[in-house]
Amino acid sequence: MTEAGNGGARHIGVRPFDRDMIKDHLDRNGLKHLVDQDGDFRVDFAAFDNSGYEISIWLTAEGTNEDIFVIRALSTARVPKTLWPATIEFCNKWNMEKRYPKAFLWLPEDTDALFGAIHLEGQFPLAAGVTQPLLDEFISTLIGTSFSFWEAVADERLLASPIEETPND
Repeated sequence: MTEAGNGGARHIGVRPFDRDMIKDHLDRNGLKHLVDQDGDFRVDFAAFDNSGYEISIWLTAEGTNEDIFVIRALSTARVPKTLWPATIEFCNKWNMEKRYPKAFLWLPEDTDALFGAIHLEGQFPLAAGVTQPLLDEFISTLIGTSFSFWEAVADERLLASPIEETPND
């Protein structure tokens, strides 16, 4: 069953989760996106807060039956090794106080690495099905709260300046 609204057909009622539901949301909201070879979506956003860092939102279907909806928000910003302890503390505090997104410091396997990266994500098991409005809410909430996180982490000065970063990091 579909209804017209907000620029296109929209399914109503509970239905099995699939990538078409993600595409529906992105199209209705005018979010330009790329699709990789696995059918996962990426939406790129310009630099936030005049920092020079860009944010990419990945929207994927994962798990054995591709029924886990995962949203990841990654930035081109990197965290210098000297700030790893403060960044871990910041992420832990964020995770205690905020519902979304989950934040963590990703560290490269190379123990000599000078930079890490912050990963943000939300995971929603949808094997029982989902409505389009609920999926829309997941996406809008995770994107909005991800921007809030990046603004907060930039305010705390936990990111390397673009000049500090090198292509080999």
